[in-house]
Amino acid sequence: MCIAREFRSRGLLRGLFKALKKSLADQFEIGVAFVSRSNPHSLQAHIDGLGMSEVGDFECGGNVYVVWPFAFEGRTSQ
Repeated sequence: MCIAREFRSRGLLRGLFKALKKSLADQFEIGVAFVSRSNPHSLQAHIDGLGMSEVGDFECGGNVYVVWPFAFEGRTSQ
């Protein structure tokens, strides 16, 4: 997600993430977020704002990405 500077720190990331999880909860059990290690503001937003914990990283095209798994809570059986 990319949030314009003037709209940051207003809870938009949390709201968008909550809506994403709700809309996909019946389709998936687990999701994975990737954020470029060169983007410290987004890294911190995922840690502080979403409570995510890094599980590793990988390199692609010369960029290093942090890996954060998350569960889709409230998933119903199919």
